[in-house]
Order: sequence, then structure tokens, then C-alpha cells
Amino acid sequence: MSPTILRILIIACFFLSGMTGLVYQTAWARILGLVFGNTVHAVSTVLTVFFAGLAIGAYALGVLADRWGDRWGKGSLALLYGLLEIGIALWGFAVPWLFRVVETLYLHRLHPLDHSLLTLTIVRFLLAFLILIVPTTLMGGTLPVLVKFFVRSIGEVGRGFGMLYFVNTLGAALGVALCGFVLFQVTGVTGAIHLTAFFNFLIGLSACLVARLALPAV
Repeated sequence: MSPTILRILIIACFFLSGMTGLVYQTAWARILGLVFGNTVHAVSTVLTVFFAGLAIGAYALGVLADRWGDRWGKGSLALLYGLLEIGIALWGFAVPWLFRVVETLYLHRLHPLDHSLLTLTIVRFLLAFLILIVPTTLMGGTLPVLVKFFVRSIGEVGRGFGMLYFVNTLGAALGVALCGFVLFQVTGVTGAIHLTAFFNFLIGLSACLVARLALPAV
């Protein structure tokens, strides 16, 4: 299979990955709003952790991508990307269960106690942070890994980054539309998370298959 077709397949995976990312973000905010009883705090918490994870992942996994690609070759970066997507999927399956644990802890152990509003706000932020920082960090790492995969010279960085960011953001817009108008009504919030995690798993497996084909071709 030609390198061009392999790259198109990875671009398609990244488009779909952008879609799943925003489904997660919207669904997590819905669940946290139910657990904590405050939609504004829930949305603020999810957005804070989401962007913090993207930043951490972009830097940390960007460094890893440089070393990985230099050691194993560009084709292997598709494998690294696939592993990140599979990691996101596995954590996505676990998040609803983890939120139920947090709900039990918060409603039955912490909330009835005589804590100040500030203390409760900090506690629930930290609990949500611990759950969501892992998948969001993995999400943040996907872009630098694929930039390293696509860019062949320093002169291609701007075009490669712009193309990937465009594709991923376009997928994110589709994800918001899907979960807002279709997905939540059909599957419910938890069902949407599980379906999205399964979709992420398929994206990861597809990327790993592309990596197997790309190793001799890229």
C-alpha cells in the first residue's frame, strides 16, 4: 500500500478521534453535573482538566514522539498513535464506573459532613481531576505524535500541523453536534461514553494496522 493512502487513513482516524474527544467532554460535564449538583462547576472542572491534560500530553508525549521516531522510524509513530487511542478507549470505559465511586464518596461520606463550600468545591475538583487527567493527557499526545509522523522536514511543520489541527477540530465540531442532537437521546450519557470508547478502540486498532503496513512504506 502506498504511503499516500496510509497517510489518508491516519488522517481519517484523527478526524474521528476529534469527534470522540468532544463527545467525552460533553458527557463528562453532564455526569459531573449530576454528581455534584452544580452544572457550572462541573463544566468548569471538565474544561480545566481537559485543557490541562491536552497541554501536559502535548509536551510530554511530544518529547516521547521525537525519541520514539528517531529510534524506531516514522512508521512506528502510527503504532504509538494507535496505542494512545487504545489507552483513551480503555480509560473511557472506566470513567463512568469511577464517577459512580466518586458519587458514592461525595454524597454519602463528604457532603453530609459540615464542610465549607470552598472545601467541598476543592475536593470535588481534585476527585474529578484525578479521574480525567489520564485520558486527556493521552488525547493531548496524539497531535504531536502525528505531526512527527507526517512532517518530513522543518519546512513542512506549519502545513502539517495546520492540516492535522483542522481535521481534528472539524471532527470535534461533528462530535458536539452528534452528542447534542442525536447520541444522548438515543443511548443516554453513559451509553454514549461506552459507545465512544468502543469507537476509540477501533480507531486505535486501525492505526496499529496502518503502522504494520507503514513500517516498510513510510
